[in-house]
Amino acid sequence: MLKKAEIVKVLEEMPGEEVDIDLLREKLYLMQEIQKAEDDIAAGRVYSNDQMKKILTSWRQSPGQTRPKTT
Repeated sequence: MLKKAEIVKVLEEMPGEEVDIDLLREKLYLMQEIQKAEDDIAAGRVYSNDQMKKILTSWRQSPGQTRPKTT
């Protein structure tokens, strides 16, 4: 979750007095997704390179995509 101060900072950094809502939405969405990724990393919800290689290999060999199996 983003803090109000972070949102205000993004608004203040935008040029001019008018705000492009689409651009603002894109920037805020990106910030939110980065925050989620950082939270996942901090909580240990990550895959090693070897795990990802196995997951990608299994996806390529399957007739359809499925959720990755972790071992």
